[in-house]
Amino acid sequence: MPDLAAWLEELHGVTADPSSLSKLMRQEGFTYKKNPAGIGERTPGRQGGAA
Repeated sequence: MPDLAAWLEELHGVTADPSSLSKLMRQEGFTYKKNPAGIGERTPGRQGGAA
């Protein structure tokens, strides 16, 4: 999220706290998962339906 916050500031002049961006991404259905190499990446979550 720090990279996204820096990108928003640089290109659009928008200041955003990385934790706020993370909360927004979770609300929109994105999750944070690690791949087999142990590197985390955001992936789209399930679409619709209850858990």
